[in-house]
Amino acid sequence: MFLSSVHYEVFAKRPGGAMNLELTHAREDHAVRVAEEMFAGGEFAGVRVVRETLDPETGAFRSAVLLKRGDQDEGKARPGAEEMGPACRAPADLYAAASRAQIARLLEGWLGKVKATPFELLHRLDLAERLQTTGAEMQHAVQKVAVTQSLGRGVGVHQMVRTVQQLVDQAIGRLRADRAAALFPALAPDTFAAVCRDLAGAADGAYRLAGGVADHLAGGGDWSEKCARLLDLADAAPDEDPARALALQVLCQPLSEILAAKAATAELLGADLDLGGQVAAAARLVANEAVEALAQVDPEAGSLIPPLGPVAQRLAERLALPGYEDIRGAVVRRLLQALTTPRRLRPSDPAEEVELARALGFALSAADPRVLPAEEVRAAIIERSRLMVGQDFLEAFLRAERPAMQEAFDLARLLDNLAGAANRTQAVRWIQATISSPRFDAELTSGPDSASTRLLMLARLHRMLARSRHDAGGVEPLLERLGEMGDRLEASKGLVRQLSRAQIALPHRLGALLRMAAGETAPPGPAAERAKAEAKRLLAAPDAMAELGRDPGALRQLRELMAEL
Repeated sequence: MFLSSVHYEVFAKRPGGAMNLELTHAREDHAVRVAEEMFAGGEFAGVRVVRETLDPETGAFRSAVLLKRGDQDEGKARPGAEEMGPACRAPADLYAAASRAQIARLLEGWLGKVKATPFELLHRLDLAERLQTTGAEMQHAVQKVAVTQSLGRGVGVHQMVRTVQQLVDQAIGRLRADRAAALFPALAPDTFAAVCRDLAGAADGAYRLAGGVADHLAGGGDWSEKCARLLDLADAAPDEDPARALALQVLCQPLSEILAAKAATAELLGADLDLGGQVAAAARLVANEAVEALAQVDPEAGSLIPPLGPVAQRLAERLALPGYEDIRGAVVRRLLQALTTPRRLRPSDPAEEVELARALGFALSAADPRVLPAEEVRAAIIERSRLMVGQDFLEAFLRAERPAMQEAFDLARLLDNLAGAANRTQAVRWIQATISSPRFDAELTSGPDSASTRLLMLARLHRMLARSRHDAGGVEPLLERLGEMGDRLEASKGLVRQLSRAQIALPHRLGALLRMAAGETAPPGPAAERAKAEAKRLLAAPDAMAELGRDPGALRQLRELMAEL
């Protein structure tokens, strides 16, 4: 994203502060929308959106301001700002977690091409020198850091570029000297524990062990191999502190960076997965027990969550152990963030997307709350539900031609799988629109199915919607309308009268009428009441009990039906 030839930057200024770079994005509409929302929220006194276009010949960026809102004053330089350097003042500062995360963002494209993490870049001279010779990528990264730092500190961009470049040169010089001094140990799983014990008491033990781990990772040709190598070392880590603490401190750095890189996680979890598949696979990574439990209870839902490959399965088992809480937490945060993104989970199949969202909701809600906090999970599921009752999703969901009755069933199924009262109420409105449509009425009046089948479908739809009568607004009027429709359909065809006079045994006639009265084959309402009244009339006949007594099994079933009324 950061290395594309055109990108968009959002700058924002808080009251009394300076204009700072807040966001870089590849899409203009997203950058503008974020800027407008930031300004409308009241936290920022001014915002600006700038388009940056890379000149391939010079490697420099041309800027064009696309949007300005509010105060555009850059802010005055603070006293002594000319002497201030970037946030990283010495090569050692580059190894901090925040610095490595910044390197990952700035060099995402290049690191993806060479299949390396910031951890490796900072400890392997061959990678650092290779980056140094790339030109455009290095210049772009330095320029981005310099622009951000200069805006925040009131220092000239060109001066800051020189300062950042000097810091990079110093870091590479230090790495070159340490390599020449053979400071980094050669590692293999069978020697890893001993090396950790030797370095545990050294002041630079973490740095030296990290160099050895980076060299060991160089033998991995792809992300899966690199991850497997790290897991091999983790399996061989010493059991006792402080050597174990040192091992985990170092190993968790490249592991977390691999799981934070889109290309790496795609390779580990499945390169052909859509967003829903990625989220589902990530759920297995951090809550595999909950996913397996879901598959036992609901195999169909469990089948929507893809299995993990051998390396990813090993990683899931490792992340469940003490010492990996930070990595697991970072995966959880990205998983929940992905659930709330406007992107579709399964763009190719809206109906399956509904089922996948349901499966994810069950699995994530059932996970250990220490891993997946219940309130955060619920908030993410409610946000995904909000997207699923939005115009864009529902237009895709309803695009395929289908009978109006089937459309109502599909929307009722959607309603069943939504969280949040407001979202469920919105789904009810869509169902109301379908049921009130002339198409639905025409199918009910003269559809291809028999009248008894159409009445049965109304009863099933009534039962589905009745499940939501207590947590979705507008359901009761819908239920009443279905009852009225059932009344009209039954009355027009005389179904109760037909059943009562059918040339079949009394137990069968009574059974059919009682099922209608109980809401099984007709929606509750006038039609069901007429069936109930007719069943009572038949039972009151002088010879009814004698006829029923000749069939004890049928009589037992009728008593069960009557108990439901």
